[in-house]
Amino acid sequence: MSETHPQRVAAKSRAIAQFKSFRSAALSGPVFLNGETAEILHQEESYSFDEGELVGYVLTLFLLTPEGHHFLFMSNETDRPFLKYLAPDRARLVLQDKYKAGGG
Repeated sequence: MSETHPQRVAAKSRAIAQFKSFRSAALSGPVFLNGETAEILHQEESYSFDEGELVGYVLTLFLLTPEGHHFLFMSNETDRPFLKYLAPDRARLVLQDKYKAGGG
C-alpha cells in the first residue's frame, strides 16, 4: 500500500498524535517518557487490509529521551500503547547504525 494511501495516512496521523500526547506514569528517571520531548530514532509501520479497507495499523517507534534513555513505543488505536524501556546494550543491538548514545 502506498505511503500516501488516505487510510494509511490517517492511521499514522492518529498514531503520532497518540505518541505526542503520551506520558508514562513515573515523573522522572529511566521509566519516564514524554512524547513531546522524545526524539524518534527509527520508526516502522505494520498494517493489514481486508477487501481494500485498513483493518489494523501499528506504528513502532524507537526513542531517545532528553535524559538519555531509550524506549520502544508501539501505538494501539483501541487501547493504551505498548511501552518498553530499552537498556543501552539492548538499544544498541536493536538500533545498530541508528543508535544514538544518551547524554543522561
